Amino acid sequence: MRRQLYRACLIACPRDFRAAYGDEIASVIWSRCRQERDHSGLWRSITYASGALFDLVATGLRIRLRTWRAGTGRRRGMARLYGRGTSGLAPAPGPGDGKGVAGLYDRTMQDLRYAIRALLRRPLFTTVAVTTLALGIGANTLIFSIAHAVLVNPLPYSEPERLVGVYRRDPRVTGADPSASQLAGLYAVPFEVFLDWKEMSPVFADIGAYAGTSLTLTGQDEPEIMAGAQTTSGVFSTLGTRPLIGRPLLPRDDRVGAPAVTVLSFGLWQRRFGSDREIIDEQISLDGIQHTIIGVMPHDFYFPDSGQQLWVSFDDERKQDTFRAGGYLQVIARLRPDVPLERARSEMDAVGVRIAEVHPDEKDMGVILLPRMELVVAQSRAALLVFVGAVGIVLLIA
Repeated sequence: MRRQLYRACLIACPRDFRAAYGDEIASVIWSRCRQERDHSGLWRSITYASGALFDLVATGLRIRLRTWRAGTGRRRGMARLYGRGTSGLAPAPGPGDGKGVAGLYDRTMQDLRYAIRALLRRPLFTTVAVTTLALGIGANTLIFSIAHAVLVNPLPYSEPERLVGVYRRDPRVTGADPSASQLAGLYAVPFEVFLDWKEMSPVFADIGAYAGTSLTLTGQDEPEIMAGAQTTSGVFSTLGTRPLIGRPLLPRDDRVGAPAVTVLSFGLWQRRFGSDREIIDEQISLDGIQHTIIGVMPHDFYFPDSGQQLWVSFDDERKQDTFRAGGYLQVIARLRPDVPLERARSEMDAVGVRIAEVHPDEKDMGVILLPRMELVVAQSRAALLVFVGAVGIVLLIA
């Protein structure tokens, strides 16, 4: 095994050098290895052999580099590096003899050899150092991957730059100038106000409303409480994501008296229903109400976050809710391709004025539009950036 390893390292040297001195160098190296093993133990012998083979490769590459730069015959220089007193070998130029790229290469290789030998002499320290660096690099890779997914590319939807969150500016609830982080988790739009926006706005290609909920699935093995969302049909058309099988909610599902329907997440479909593609139109019980399964979303789909396991239509009571003083919805919309955000904000301000003419008690209220991407990252941006900084400091210390 050691002979094969030596021959592999010797390939780094020029051919005429290998032919003239290969056997002699091998004899010197293995003789010294035996001496080290007899006097200092096996580990010291392995340490010496590793350093000698590294020197062999480094010196061979250095000779090739100098030959290429000078355009002259190959130089022989192994004796001085190994310090064995081998006859017939001319001393190789020292690290300081070279200038320019070759000199920098010599100094770099000398530093590397010294560092490797020092590490091999202290195996415990080397193990701790390498493990610390590996953990630091691994943690940085993980955190930067998460940060990229959340901060740079957080929306797996069609044309996410056109998606906006639509909020009602209510001084009693949001204040005069709310931030994205304040609005991101705020469910406060009344159902009737959402219907006004849907009817009166000229700037949205699609608009939908949703509210978080928890639902208890029964009649399928063990009962299970799961996170879900009540949605209007506009949510799916706004996001532009088609189900894997079946269909999304449609406008007919928004009508009062329409049967209760549900769309499953990919994970729930796999876990509770065994990926059965014949499940469409089957009935399941959610909170004691029969819902018809109409679709299953793709595996990479989530909305409004990754915790939702299914989406259901609103019940008739909420569809007919006329209370306007407070609400429980968030609203998402897709801007028309020809409408920039600033124009949409101006148009929605005008819609707010028209609504106030019909409902004078809402004269102090307005409409806020914020890019969906800004809302998604608002709550997690600060924490992630702090975490990235902390992990970076750990790696720097390591």
